Amino acid sequence: MATVKVCEGMRVDSKPKWVPDWAWEEFLAYSQVGKHFLQSDLLRPTKAPPAESDCEQVSRRIIFDKDCATVWNAINRRRGEGKEPSIDGDCFSLLNTAFLGFRGSPTLVVVPGSERKRRGKKIAKLSTLLRDEIFALDEIGGVPMPIRQALATPLLKALQSASSCDFDKNLLDEAKAKLGKLDGDNCDALFLGVISSKVFLGKEENVLTSLAEGAVAWSATKPDVYRPDSAGAGREFFVQVMTRHFRNRYNLPLREQVAAITRCLYGGEIDASVVAKLAP
Repeated sequence: MATVKVCEGMRVDSKPKWVPDWAWEEFLAYSQVGKHFLQSDLLRPTKAPPAESDCEQVSRRIIFDKDCATVWNAINRRRGEGKEPSIDGDCFSLLNTAFLGFRGSPTLVVVPGSERKRRGKKIAKLSTLLRDEIFALDEIGGVPMPIRQALATPLLKALQSASSCDFDKNLLDEAKAKLGKLDGDNCDALFLGVISSKVFLGKEENVLTSLAEGAVAWSATKPDVYRPDSAGAGREFFVQVMTRHFRNRYNLPLREQVAAITRCLYGGEIDASVVAKLAP
């Protein structure tokens, strides 16, 4: 991971005049909770994870770099009036995306195409074979109870875990409601029996079929960075991450803004034309 250059004498308690109030509020919030985004299992970096201070330095550098004023101006025109600052806000989301991009390519995104093809097709083949073997149990009277119970138990634990989270605390009740009212002491067992049968054993919307389809789709993808050990790989990956972020959020690549943030964190010269080549 590259080293962030920090301006000497930079005051974190004084808002720069080019930063909007909503962005400053979200920056302060990110400074408090951004460290919790460091250990994402889905975004493991190829090298050692950064320290909490790196997360802070990335966000501060962007906020206090006057060259990044173009970023806030562009977002201001697109974020909508009256939108309250939040942890899903435009500045918070940008800072978190910038940090995740700056920390380096996750191992998964640089897996070569040949390995994706080999592994993806193998997973698809094994998933299909397993699904067909389960379907073939109909020839002997159906799926035995021990197998049904084995499928239902982890599903119950997963739903209970999800339903305990603040953001999804009603998941189990909502799922039950969709199936109709279930009464009695065996409510959960009956519910899980129905769900596991639909998900694992059903001919339609079968999880093994979906797994096979997903594996085939992944096998056809290409790595985001073809030469992950090259000198410019970090910057290339960062440009791709930020361009994708702006496209997803505003339906525009905002290449001038990507270039400004990239210059801020990596130094050197880069403009919109270079961004367009790195992230078409």
